[in-house]
Amino acid sequence: MKKLAVTLLLSVLMAGASFGQVDTLPAFDSTDFAVKAKLAEWLVTYNQVALITADSLRSQNADQLSRLGKEWFCFQDSSNTWHAVYGRFRRGNYRVMFHFTVNSSNEARLASPSLDSSFVNAYARALYTASSIVQRLQDTLKINFFHFIRQNDDKTFTVWILPALQANGYAIYGGEFIYSIRADGMRVLADHSYFQGTFRALQVDRPREVTLNYSELEKPTIGSIFFVWYYKPYFTRINIQNAHYITTAFNGGGAYFWAHLKRKTAK
Repeated sequence: MKKLAVTLLLSVLMAGASFGQVDTLPAFDSTDFAVKAKLAEWLVTYNQVALITADSLRSQNADQLSRLGKEWFCFQDSSNTWHAVYGRFRRGNYRVMFHFTVNSSNEARLASPSLDSSFVNAYARALYTASSIVQRLQDTLKINFFHFIRQNDDKTFTVWILPALQANGYAIYGGEFIYSIRADGMRVLADHSYFQGTFRALQVDRPREVTLNYSELEKPTIGSIFFVWYYKPYFTRINIQNAHYITTAFNGGGAYFWAHLKRKTAK
């Protein structure tokens, strides 16, 4: 709670910093940003759980590994324990082959309790439904993506498909695909994606300051905020340039704090 309070305070203070003539600029939407920043942290944690369990997965039975499908997912239970589920989705049914839990020490362990079939089937269908939309683009451009899924309070799902770190060492941004999926996982209810037809790339080869150009947008997207939070160890500073503000995360002695700096306006 203290970290969040300090972060928000710094954000408010830095929003008043001026790069030039700024009297006509609208106020920064700190409420919208706080929701997205919290979500971005959750997405990064989701990815960490996936990496931890993927390491444990490699030591499992080779025959079973060869029969895994693409529809794997992570979730948190009512006690906030992270789970990772790996299996295969065929003909509307998901067969769980490996189920891991991750403890507070970031150790993955095979879980013995079985999972409800309707629960895993809905998750797998929702992932399949969303991923099918992006598959053609992925096949054409040969870009790897992160896939995230979360069940909402009303039992619907949200799926985020964001560019991953590519095998050639490039970090990709400029496109993010976000879908609200019906509770049974079979239909898209809403499309919240952002993509203007072109991805942009930054090579992750040396520490330096970089800027993500989203100047056509009024607010940072969830994909751009995720990019900053995920890649902050790779660069000295990552800026998100929007229409009126530049958003960045400063390293304040080991803890990162968000700041929103007003941009120059034309004179």
